[in-house]
Order: sequence, then structure tokens, then C-alpha cells
Amino acid sequence: MNVEIQSLRVRLAAAEADANASRQELLAIRARQDHIQSSINHMTLNFAFGHSRFSPSADDGDVLVRSAQDALQVKIVGFTDGVGTVEANRRVALLRAQAAKMYLVRRGVAASKISAEGQVGDYIAPNDTADGRAANRRVEFEFFGQYQASTPVNR
Repeated sequence: MNVEIQSLRVRLAAAEADANASRQELLAIRARQDHIQSSINHMTLNFAFGHSRFSPSADDGDVLVRSAQDALQVKIVGFTDGVGTVEANRRVALLRAQAAKMYLVRRGVAASKISAEGQVGDYIAPNDTADGRAANRRVEFEFFGQYQASTPVNR
């Protein structure tokens, strides 16, 4: 009987070790998913100088539309570089955000869940180099919430 109990204790200890390892693996997977989701929840696309024409690559467009369709709310903010007057930059920034919104609406995303605004300033790079100015000419997308597929209840 002692041998049998000892054998059960060994098997129990092995099962607990396996469960602990599985828990650690699950936590690592969830951390990677959270990191991926946070990068999906925020997307930035850039523009040519003085332009508000929104034409993302096919891959970016697919991700953008899918993310917008899955979100409860989408916030689009347009930005410019530091070249030009404040008023002209404010107008271009808003046109960029509105162009991005229309892109999504034309692809089936409900306009009512999308907000679009332009901002002047809030540079992410120095405006004294061409690369810096190019980085500042952008729209940023934020996706809030996610639709949850409802599970039918059988009664």
C-alpha cells in the first residue's frame, strides 16, 4: 500500500509540475497577444508633402479595414510637418484625417463610429530634416473596444 501511495504522490508531483509549466506558457502567450493587440490598436500611415490623398498599401488597407470593422469606435487624427502656416497645416491635417475616414467608409465601415480630427504640432520627429518632416506627415488610427461575437443560448 505504501508503494502505491508513493507512486501516486510522484505522479501527482509530476502533474503539478506539468500544470505549472503550462500556466507559465499560457502567461507568455497572453503577454505576446497583448503586445500584438496593442500594436493593432494603434496604426500610423504617412503622406507626401502637402497632400491629403489617402492610399495605403494593400496589406495596410486590409489590416486597417479589418481593425476598424472589429472596433466599436475608431479615432483618426491627421498631422502635418512644421512647414507652412498654422492655419494651412490645420486644414491639411483635417483633410488627411477626413480622407482616411472616407477610405474606411467606402469599404463598409460605419461612418458613425469614426471620428476624424486634425492637429497642428505634436511632432514625432524633428522638422529640420526631410526624413523628420516625412515622419510628421501622418494619420494615426486608434481602435477602441471590440465587437464580441454573441453565442446563441439553447433553451
